[in-house]
Amino acid sequence: DSRTVLFEKGADDLVVPASTVKIMTAELVFRDLAAGRFKLDDTMSISEKAWRTGGSGGSSMFAQLNSRPRIEDLLRGLI
Repeated sequence: DSRTVLFEKGADDLVVPASTVKIMTAELVFRDLAAGRFKLDDTMSISEKAWRTGGSGGSSMFAQLNSRPRIEDLLRGLI
């Protein structure tokens, strides 16, 4: 193994993870659901940090600050 690079294109370019993050998030949610850590009817609070950083040009659910959407609704909005 000479560890010599034979071809390189955009090796230092930044790549936005985009929907790959959504798939991983959905996988983690489904694992937690299967393990009984929470249920689809459980709710989560939308924190100020999440509210301020959300809707940055990508997809958005337009959830309001301090609202408590159900896990099911968040998951549907994700995928």
